[in-house]
Amino acid sequence: MGQAVAFAVDAIEAEGAVSEPIPVSRWPVLNGQPTMRVEMSFVVPGEPVPKGRARVSTRQVRTSKGMRTAVRMYTPKETEEYEARVRLIAQAHRPTGWPMDCHYALDIEVSRTEQGDWDNYSKCVCDAVNPRRAKRGKRGHAAVPGVLWADDRLVRVAVVRLFDVATAPSLIMRVTAQPVVCDIATCGAETFFPIENRCEACAAMLEAKRAARALPKSPPAKRTKRKS
Repeated sequence: MGQAVAFAVDAIEAEGAVSEPIPVSRWPVLNGQPTMRVEMSFVVPGEPVPKGRARVSTRQVRTSKGMRTAVRMYTPKETEEYEARVRLIAQAHRPTGWPMDCHYALDIEVSRTEQGDWDNYSKCVCDAVNPRRAKRGKRGHAAVPGVLWADDRLVRVAVVRLFDVATAPSLIMRVTAQPVVCDIATCGAETFFPIENRCEACAAMLEAKRAARALPKSPPAKRTKRKS
């Protein structure tokens, strides 16, 4: 496991966010030791797009049992294009060593000239950076890893703020990675890189125990009867 670089959300410009390293002297102190706090942000210029409701299309197809109606669900083109744009910008601003398996807090700022529901804005931007499962079929796609986290269930806090503006609409997303407390009750260490909800040391001990159990056991030694 590598060590992440700490970043601060101090400067936000029209074309994106600028992240600068935080010196060790400014790291929060946890368990008596300086602990990095990882933050990042990015800006998506232009009108924010709320998540559009899935569309349905039907067509008649011929099968061995006759004609049947094929139903296809698909995402509206405007939503699909905006999510692709958000994903590219998030990838460009993700710091090297960004942790993918800890907990996260989100702050989403929507400056809009058109109306939309707050939850649809957050769903659109979060779906853009979520991992995607492989999809089979003619219009399928391969599995795509997440940009900011391995699973959106790791997001613990999300704040969405809406601003009505006359010009220069945009969307700003700030993400703070939060450490995870080791599941081992006697440990309690906090880590940005949990392995099965354990710190690296406890995860290594668990892996060593698993490896030891997996080794083939030698057969018991045969006992020889003593001659009387």
